[in-house]
Amino acid sequence: MGNIDKELKKIVDSGFKLSNDDYELESLAFVSLRLALKSYFSTYKSMEISISPLVKDYKDSQGNDMYSEEQLNWSHTRDYYENYCETIIHFQHFFELITKDILEKINKLLVVKVHGRYDILYKLITNESLGREEEKLNTIEFSQVLTAFSQLNKKGIIDDKYKFLAKNENIKVLKKLNNLRNRTWHRGLYVLPYKKLDNFIGKFVLPLANKIARKPDYKKYERKWKYEYIACGIDPLSEIINLYDSINEVFDEKILKKTAYLKELGRASYNNSIKKEEWKSKDYKKRNKAICHTSMAYFYKKKFDSKSKVALNTARVNKQEGECYYNYIQDYTCPVCGLKTLIEYIDHLDEDDMDYKCSYYEWTEEVNCSCCGFGVHNSLGNAKELELELDSYFNE
Repeated sequence: MGNIDKELKKIVDSGFKLSNDDYELESLAFVSLRLALKSYFSTYKSMEISISPLVKDYKDSQGNDMYSEEQLNWSHTRDYYENYCETIIHFQHFFELITKDILEKINKLLVVKVHGRYDILYKLITNESLGREEEKLNTIEFSQVLTAFSQLNKKGIIDDKYKFLAKNENIKVLKKLNNLRNRTWHRGLYVLPYKKLDNFIGKFVLPLANKIARKPDYKKYERKWKYEYIACGIDPLSEIINLYDSINEVFDEKILKKTAYLKELGRASYNNSIKKEEWKSKDYKKRNKAICHTSMAYFYKKKFDSKSKVALNTARVNKQEGECYYNYIQDYTCPVCGLKTLIEYIDHLDEDDMDYKCSYYEWTEEVNCSCCGFGVHNSLGNAKELELELDSYFNE
């Protein structure tokens, strides 16, 4: 144990710094943006089974709310807590790194702490390169960055491209995000409920993140953070931004359900193995006198089509033999990966079930894709009712 300081120092100091030349990435900002989006898009899936009372305003016979606020809060799952924490932490990290990068391009002294190291201070002033040890400078807190942004903008120092970040309303959004991050990071006791998270992220956070990512300085990193291909042509990020831009503070059932559909498209898109250029590819080559398609999409399609056919045949046999009540599977074209691997699960009631006055009734409980994992529960209803051009999976 006597050499623990030396051992720990050796481990921790063995890291390396990301650079433009090595990774075509100015910082970890867009890694965090990708993680934030994946986590936020996953919040629907993490609440899929228990989401019904959150997206529908249930009333009793007297017109009173059937669920109290406390009951609704307790309905949130552990998976939701995890996705919430990652969403807040990574969005905050993205904005912190981006704003520091913008300030550093003005002058590195605006973001680093030198604390009496006048030799380093001199090098920074004279634009001399720093040694490896000298580069390990701590940077200022995000709250200080936001203060600097506001003050420098008033003096006309902030680049015109990023003046929108220094607007009072946007500074307030970033301060609230930072506050949520601190309450999660340092104490771990505070979580926004499902509806409020959609409100905060959809209306305030996503528009800022998207506007930054589209700026010329950062546009080139899009492939590092954004999903690549969604077969139905719907862009969930843009759709969520437009949706919340068109509404005020009142969020009805339709808004929440549409957001859930869009989030699920986004979540599954990050798991989509089928790439757009692979479907467009028409490259063939001869191998042992046989013509083979060189695109991986071809092999994925063969693999999952075969898997889907086996599942369908098994389900039909089970239905005929009455072995399973949650059994019938029917294939659709998946809106994310474009394969015929979207399967629906049908449940049913017959005359022996409870007090139903019908001999038999069945309904679609949920749909899931065996390729990319896209899936929605019938509590969301059909997408066309929400003005989304997707197949209708559920009973009318």
